[in-house]
Amino acid sequence: LRRNSNGSIGKALILVRDGSAVRSAARILDVKERKRQNEESMLNEDTIDRADDVPVDEDGEEDSTDDESGGDDIDAFRKQLSLTWGDDEEKESSSEESEIDPSEAAAAANKARRGREQLKPSVNFNPEATKDGRSYRLASWFADETISTGADMFTDAIEAVDTHGTMLTTEDVLLLLSPVSREDTVAVRRLISRYGNTKTIVLVNSALNPEPKEAFLSIPAYSITPLIAKPMQNESNFMSQKENAQEESPTKIIVMRRFPDDWQCYIDIDGSGFELVDSAPANTVGKLGPANDWIAACVKRHMAFKFGQY
Repeated sequence: LRRNSNGSIGKALILVRDGSAVRSAARILDVKERKRQNEESMLNEDTIDRADDVPVDEDGEEDSTDDESGGDDIDAFRKQLSLTWGDDEEKESSSEESEIDPSEAAAAANKARRGREQLKPSVNFNPEATKDGRSYRLASWFADETISTGADMFTDAIEAVDTHGTMLTTEDVLLLLSPVSREDTVAVRRLISRYGNTKTIVLVNSALNPEPKEAFLSIPAYSITPLIAKPMQNESNFMSQKENAQEESPTKIIVMRRFPDDWQCYIDIDGSGFELVDSAPANTVGKLGPANDWIAACVKRHMAFKFGQY
């Protein structure tokens, strides 16, 4: 997450499709959080045990000459573990936690016609976003709403995302996880239109096709594509290649981009590990990454380097 102008780390709103996805993700995150708390508790217990072993001088007072600096380090480490937002969080007024850009209710007659006089409650995980030291809030753009697949789909989706996908003023980053359907497209377009100029928006594992026009200027920040290279087969070499394929490990390929680096091609031919073979400038490659011809050329060039003429 990026840092604000005052140096504190901005908070994030993570949106998934619906309430079911929120509850599933929340269970996983709760397990991880409990594990983290248990590890921190064990660390504190170990610290207490070591404190009990502090030597005592002749006057019955603890001899802290050897452990004074160590105690300072432990206190600093504890403070680092528990500190997330600093004093800025306590100084924020309640008005700063209010929702921004509230949605405008659709006409009452239109809602009644569609049987949607009252929207269902939002499904949130960690709504306070700071009480237990977490820097995010997990919610969904549709919650448990039923989105029509007919003529009312667009209106239903807009109403739902305006109600359940609204950011707080303290949230700087919006992460949209795995949008895939037509209804998700409507939600994503609405969210980008509302927050694209003021917030950092990240689409994760987006499978929207076609890509929303609001996202045309987006930049791939992280992408990884695992591939396997197979030799071409024909009638003359079919059997020999089949036998070789059973004996040899396949050639593995990874094409990836890590912003701000260029697109990179890593290849592992013989199982000894991946090697960087070539890179392609990001400004010459589309959002989906380098073309298959470029990847094939990287494989041939690397094989020629490894085994000679190929």
